[in-house]
Amino acid sequence: MKKNKHHFQLLEIMIAMLLIVTCVTPALHIYMNMYRQETQTIHNYKADHIARLLHADITELMYQNAIAFEEILAGLERPLDDFKNGKKLKNIGFTGYYTLSVLNHETVKKEQLVKYLAGLNIVLENKKNKEVKKYEYIHYIKGHSVPSRTIGQIQDDIIDQDDNEEFRDSAKDTFLTQPKLGKKNKK
Repeated sequence: MKKNKHHFQLLEIMIAMLLIVTCVTPALHIYMNMYRQETQTIHNYKADHIARLLHADITELMYQNAIAFEEILAGLERPLDDFKNGKKLKNIGFTGYYTLSVLNHETVKKEQLVKYLAGLNIVLENKKNKEVKKYEYIHYIKGHSVPSRTIGQIQDDIIDQDDNEEFRDSAKDTFLTQPKLGKKNKK
């Protein structure tokens, strides 16, 4: 008796592989898209965290007199590359800059001081999708009316928020036009 063995032909195997690949490909796209979205979300969270760390670094520089009051008055854009945390931004695909500016001021004649409401704006841009993230922080500063004075010369330069409700109320109109903290904008 002769056994009739039927072997698979190369064409049959190729057709079977094509059918398997055709069925699996849409499933792989779903996982690849999920992976891209997860990666982008992680980078956004890291950028938010780094922006908060940069805020702390810049505030510390203000306390240490490393930022002159003239620089705040000028409102110049400064790159974030000089900071240790600014270099971390490049690793996750972001670039950015910060500006310090005076939003409002009030003269207290009794104490011969000027109270300033200074704004710190940190702007981060994603290099890949050109998404822009803006972070705004507000600082209360008191100092002499002499413009050459640097911020933080005395320990009480940053005003206690509890003692300055009237100043805060007078500055409310300034904040109404400002975007909210951490608001995401696209160019």
